[in-house]
Amino acid sequence: MNFIAELKIALKKRALLAIAIMCFFWSASSLMVFSILPVFMTEELGITPLELGWIEGIAVSLAFVAKILSGILSDYIKQRRVLLIIGTVTSLIFKSLFALATSGLSIFIARSMDRIAKGVRSAPVDALIADLYPKENHGMSYGLRQFFYIMGSVIGSLIAAILLGVYHDYRLVFWCSLLPVFFALIIVVFCVHDAPTHIYGKANKFEWHWKDLKNLPKSFWHIILVSSVLMLTRFSDSFLSLKA
Repeated sequence: MNFIAELKIALKKRALLAIAIMCFFWSASSLMVFSILPVFMTEELGITPLELGWIEGIAVSLAFVAKILSGILSDYIKQRRVLLIIGTVTSLIFKSLFALATSGLSIFIARSMDRIAKGVRSAPVDALIADLYPKENHGMSYGLRQFFYIMGSVIGSLIAAILLGVYHDYRLVFWCSLLPVFFALIIVVFCVHDAPTHIYGKANKFEWHWKDLKNLPKSFWHIILVSSVLMLTRFSDSFLSLKA
């Protein structure tokens, strides 16, 4: 193997590690907020469980819509990184609203915008991994990304519990949650890069129409159907936090 080939492999490994660590910080920041947010909303702001359900439902719905749109947009502009930056910056801005919140409306805005930010960056980061690595390495690549994401969730929840146990201050935890997002922003700006343009092919034109949906294989619709049925059984983790 020549030097150029070895260098390309090394750079790809570095890129995957950067993406995984970025996802770790995203996840840690989110769980620092959301692991204690339901209790903060009900005990500190007096929000009822019904209102909590509406806020959670709308926020999650917006996140799914943002995922679809950002995925289409990233294919259209042939850039994943710019959407990762936009999503991270948006999350950094609106996560501060949790610490400043004084009403259900401010929490609703913060929660919705943070979920939209997550949706904006979710599809492009998956697409970027697919751009960088061949199909035979997708299992390893996505597995590593998911491992770091889950570890971020665990670490973020533990940090929130420790800070809350020591200082008994929800807003302090919310302010501290900005730190991991800031680290993620540094990584995406300096360490994460789009795949070489030749990977996307020579054609730069992107067209999509609703009628194209009929060309999708039956296996795709089978997966969508099964996923939709499974999602019907899903409810917000916020209610589990309140129950605990």
